Amino acid sequence: TEQLDVDLGGFDSSYDNAMGAVLDITPKYPSGDNSGFVHVGIFDSSFGYDFKVSDKVNGFIGARRSYFDLFYDKVTNIKEEAKKEEKTDIVVFPNYWDATFFLTYTEGNHLFSFENIAASDNLIVDTQKEEVRDPEATGEVAVSQGFATTGLRWIFSDDNYNANTLFYRRQTDAETRFFEKYRVSIHTVSNGLFHISTHDHEKHQPSYGFRATHNTIPLDILAPRPPQGDDAAPDPLTVLAENGEIFSLSQTFTTDNIYAFMQDIYSISDSLKLRYGLSTFDSSFGEYQTKADLRTALIYEIDEKNHLSFAIGQYTQSPEGFKQVEGFGNPALTDQKSIHYVAHYDHTFDNDYTMEIEPYYKEYKELAIEDRALNYVNKGTGNAYGADLTLKKRSDELYFYATYTYVKSKRQLNNDDKTKHTFYLETPHTVQLAASYHYSDPFVFSILTQYHTGTPYTPIESTSTIPIEGASDLVVPNYGDPFSKRFPDFFTLNLKMAYTEKIDIYSSIEFSFELMNATDNKNVQDIRYDDNYDIEGYNYQLPLLPWFDVTYRF
Repeated sequence: TEQLDVDLGGFDSSYDNAMGAVLDITPKYPSGDNSGFVHVGIFDSSFGYDFKVSDKVNGFIGARRSYFDLFYDKVTNIKEEAKKEEKTDIVVFPNYWDATFFLTYTEGNHLFSFENIAASDNLIVDTQKEEVRDPEATGEVAVSQGFATTGLRWIFSDDNYNANTLFYRRQTDAETRFFEKYRVSIHTVSNGLFHISTHDHEKHQPSYGFRATHNTIPLDILAPRPPQGDDAAPDPLTVLAENGEIFSLSQTFTTDNIYAFMQDIYSISDSLKLRYGLSTFDSSFGEYQTKADLRTALIYEIDEKNHLSFAIGQYTQSPEGFKQVEGFGNPALTDQKSIHYVAHYDHTFDNDYTMEIEPYYKEYKELAIEDRALNYVNKGTGNAYGADLTLKKRSDELYFYATYTYVKSKRQLNNDDKTKHTFYLETPHTVQLAASYHYSDPFVFSILTQYHTGTPYTPIESTSTIPIEGASDLVVPNYGDPFSKRFPDFFTLNLKMAYTEKIDIYSSIEFSFELMNATDNKNVQDIRYDDNYDIEGYNYQLPLLPWFDVTYRF
């Protein structure tokens, strides 16, 4: 990765299908310097090699695989007795793997590349804990998800014009099989063409582009219909006996989508710029209606060390795919909308520290929410507001990055209830610190710590019983207000010490030792209920975890 940028709001018209925030990853193309690395750790291994084929052809190959499954029981201290008592057994194999291959050809200002990236995650859960509360929700749950992308790219760059064109094929797979009889399988194949051009004139920097895709989506679903509402059961497996309706679908969907944008950055003066743009999106799926978004920003350079900007714009995003499936959702759904109001100020200090402040307000409308008659409708509303404060520095000796984020967000969940509830991911206060200090030639000390307000959850306030013929009555929960309570606050501290030994001018070997969750803080993952839905304890995230790595670079 050459560069990673996160925009929390007010981003320009070149980004599509996002109404909250975007993550922009710029790949690092091979340089042909015949350098590489081999990494071996306690829980994963990886390698990468940047190689030269000829004066104009370079390549890169890399891969990574975890073997966390071999240590899971020991790390989480799950003994056989505890497994039996809690009636649950978890097996992970492997946690993840990924692979990357790039091959580039350079001719003057032109770069042509063949790119292939693939990744996969797998998880198996063998659960017996629902044998009383929900006998149907007992047995093995297997989850796998992954993607593979292959593309051909052309990049052109000179003083006044830049272009980037990519033809790609992307396949994504997500499959869940549970309790031997149920399954949800979604495989998507997308063939796409992407292009963006940027010109640089005296006072204007116009850009334009498009993304066109043809998508084939076979769905194979045999599963219980989940309870209505984002205030669903705290354990997603406990839905079978509570809701006897089984949803079945085996169908292949095809869609043709096109996104296009135009924008310009106009230099009103040497210190003041105006960015304005228009984006549009259309799809052949269902009863989709073409949408257009206008976005603009005013950017002011106060001086070399101080910059100020204001942005406003409309952003649209498609609803989740399952909400648009006929019978389960509503194929008449269209895009959800948000309006962003964002201010930004940054200042560079004399010691090369940079501070950024970004307050924002977002208004959501036409959200896809639940409806008693139509399953889902575009009638939801919501809002979010907050601010981000960042302080960062990068030098030969020190890398420092600290952020504080404040956010409040509420959204409507159901068309029958106009109440706006806390967004299920809302954490009002978040503090993060990442720092790395090279305090002497062979040693580097690093720290990564995070604190945030506990995530919200929906409490169980009481229970009811459902008579089951020939068996004991089934106890089912009655839920309170959606996401009206919070888990305890989250805190983690990771410490790392690395020692590098030079072998020669081109190679070195690094030994590093890391303590993850060094304070052994008990961060709650979810609540553990007994068969009557009384709280009997909590399930926690990873405890204190030592980590040792060896990396050979050449």
